[in-house]
Amino acid sequence: MFSKRKIFIFIFLLLTFIVGYQNTYAMSNYYNNKYGVSLSKKEYNILSLIYWDGYQEYMTLDDYQKFKNSNFINSQIDYKESFQINSLGLLDSEHITSGKHLKIAKACNTTCDIIVTLTWKIEPIIRSYDVMGAYLENTQLISTPITTVYSQTSSSYPTDIKKANNGFGVSFKLPTEKNIAIIQSFEIKKGGHIYASYQHASKTSSLSISKDYTFSRNGYGHVFAFSETSKEFYDQMGGVDIEV
Repeated sequence: MFSKRKIFIFIFLLLTFIVGYQNTYAMSNYYNNKYGVSLSKKEYNILSLIYWDGYQEYMTLDDYQKFKNSNFINSQIDYKESFQINSLGLLDSEHITSGKHLKIAKACNTTCDIIVTLTWKIEPIIRSYDVMGAYLENTQLISTPITTVYSQTSSSYPTDIKKANNGFGVSFKLPTEKNIAIIQSFEIKKGGHIYASYQHASKTSSLSISKDYTFSRNGYGHVFAFSETSKEFYDQMGGVDIEV
């Protein structure tokens, strides 16, 4: 027969195990989305840091697996951000204040994973061909950049990439939906410097105009040196940069 003391110890250990299991389960299931992704609180917070608080809703299982395999879950994260207000002349007697939030994050091991995120703080009036990309100083791309345009209803929009040895740019037409955000991710060799920029078309542009540039630190956002005929279409937003 078990003594009362042994029974008490057994019950105490059982309850401790159950509570510990529940706490562990709760930590690993801090957030669940419609795509079947289950995030711990740590994962959720990392995603909010490098993307935005709310990106978790869009994350697919494939996105989650790539995130788990990246340097961002295993290495120290460094990031910089820039918030800029632009006055865009829409009509002779009218203007609108446009707010955009641009940030860049890196996580390095033997190579560096880079993520650049642009979120719109208002709904843009002009919905034409915008461009987002990076100038690469003393480093090289390892992977082809992936650019995803998000809106309230979708994350599947066509993009068009232009690449050179010292940079790349991706053109896309802004969707008509609300809550627009753009994510650009790529892998590079360790060492050097990255300059990233987002240029919004302040008047109706075209795909060819949006690609009419070379890559230069003297360009818009330290990335895009538009031609004389094309530079007037874009808003000259400042960029972000980070050492790798």
